[in-house]
Order: sequence, then C-alpha cells, then structure tokens
Amino acid sequence: MDGLTLLEEARAAGLSVRTEGDRLHIRGPRRAEAVAHRLIAHKALVLEALAAGTLPDPGITPDLLPPDWHLQWDERAAIMEADGNLPRERAEALALRDTLEQMRRHGERPVR
Repeated sequence: MDGLTLLEEARAAGLSVRTEGDRLHIRGPRRAEAVAHRLIAHKALVLEALAAGTLPDPGITPDLLPPDWHLQWDERAAIMEADGNLPRERAEALALRDTLEQMRRHGERPVR
C-alpha cells in the first residue's frame, strides 16, 4: 500500500484529506470510516504523498490532453505498467501526474 493509492481510495469514498503540520484532517461520510482508518494507519505514507502534491486535479482526464501529450501519457502508462509491474489503473494515474507536471513546466495546460 502506498500513500497515493490510499488518497485515491479516500477521494473515491468521498473523503477530503488535508494536513496541518504533521496532523491529518479527514472529513467525509461516515460510510467511509474504514478508509479513514487505513489513512491513519499509514499516516507517514499519506503525509508524504500529500507533501509531494501527487494527486492530479480530479477533473483532468487523459482525454483532455492535447494529442501529443496524450500519446506521451499512454506510452508512459504502458512503461510504468510493464516495468513497474503496476496495475493499469495505477500506472495511468501516475503517468497522468507526470505528464501534467511536464506540461506545466512547458507552460501548457490540458484542454477543458
């Protein structure tokens, strides 16, 4: 289990997670309590993932990438899946984060 996976699970469960110093502030529906407990159990990983800014904007999807960047995202995801032995969904999320960061460095944005 890693911090990014936990945060993605928390987002999917409707939780919001933020930090204040070395404290986690978790808000959301009671039905997601089990996810909140996993976040707390792996607090160090979650804090590290939040500090690194590892989650892309949830409204940004690969289909919003310009064609050249979409191709780069797809290739990066395939490499991460094969070489990193990651599940495809996880590889795609990590590749999207990396691609968006590279776009930002080049002064480009996804199409909305």
